[in-house]
Amino acid sequence: MRAVRITKKQLSGILAIGVLIIILFMIPRIAADVKTEHIVVNQFPFTGRIEVWSTPGLRGQWFGRAETYFKTNQVWFNELSEDKEGALFPGRDNPAFPITYADKGKGWVLGSVRIEMPKTVEHMRLIKDHYGSERRLFEELVKPTIGKVFLACGPLMTSLESVSEKRNDLIAYATDQLNSGIYQTRARMVERLNNITNEIEKVQQAEIVVDENGRPKRNEQSPFERYGLTVSQLSIAELKYEKATNDQISKQREADMRIITAKAEAAEAIQQTIKIEETGKQNAASARWEQEAIKAREVTKAAQALEVATLQAKEAEQIALKVKAEGDAKAFANRALVAAGLTPLEKATIEKETKIGVAEALSGLKLPSIITMGGSGSGGSNQALDAIGLKAMFDLVDKISSSK
Repeated sequence: MRAVRITKKQLSGILAIGVLIIILFMIPRIAADVKTEHIVVNQFPFTGRIEVWSTPGLRGQWFGRAETYFKTNQVWFNELSEDKEGALFPGRDNPAFPITYADKGKGWVLGSVRIEMPKTVEHMRLIKDHYGSERRLFEELVKPTIGKVFLACGPLMTSLESVSEKRNDLIAYATDQLNSGIYQTRARMVERLNNITNEIEKVQQAEIVVDENGRPKRNEQSPFERYGLTVSQLSIAELKYEKATNDQISKQREADMRIITAKAEAAEAIQQTIKIEETGKQNAASARWEQEAIKAREVTKAAQALEVATLQAKEAEQIALKVKAEGDAKAFANRALVAAGLTPLEKATIEKETKIGVAEALSGLKLPSIITMGGSGSGGSNQALDAIGLKAMFDLVDKISSSK
């Protein structure tokens, strides 16, 4: 077998390649590339000194132990499974958190929350000392603390209240306690109407203890506050309830709906009554105004009639005055005639009777049909004499009447 000889030149090349490989292998141990979204905590060898790098760029690691943390992390707790009988079980990787309410109802909280890492060297050194890595920090501190806080929020509301009116309160309570610490609470008995049995029952309700300034008192400091972690964007995607609690909520909802329906019907009946009453008032007012209109018309007619009657009375009064004046004048004339001897009526009556009497007397007088005056008579002469005789008769009558 022929031996392979390596020349010095070849050996130098092999050594150079080996050194390059070693250098490439050692670069990550010599320098750390800090990215924008990361915080790097480096502990130097021998001295144990710790440096925290949060701005991007290359840093000299010098074979130190560097741990990388994301500046923010989204923690999910949304895994929940259900068996054939309806029982609920949390998942393994991102399990939902359990919660127990004031009415002993049980359920699970599904959602997410954002955790921001501290920006100070002191807090990062403390995290490095206590947990050593991001994985341990979240598994041993963050998730257990979130679960503990949800359990502390449960007694502050009933399961039915968590469905609607206090759901936002649950988010506020959890966020505040994660950042500042668990509330100090005390139990008190409150009376509440059971919508299912329609009876007043006493239940134990937890309430937050506050100081003289109205701020909640804390049982303990928040571990998040201690390590400089900040909670934001807590989101509750869904609240799941155990079957017994679900049934209880359903019954309470049905009872509430019956109450709401009854109240709505009562309110509608009241509104209908008010409507009928207002309609009656409106109709009465309309009828009253119609009567007022009729009255106004009649009053107007009466006023017109009164005005006409007044004018007629005034006219009659004037006529009466005229008649009286004429009568007074006639009476004055009569008095004057009486003073002279005869009244006009008497004079007229006498004249009338005289003329009638003379006429009757003359009607029996036989006048000659022929009067001879210096010649023989003829028909024309006789007619002339008859006319003269008749005129003489009337003149005589007038004379006689005037003489009386």
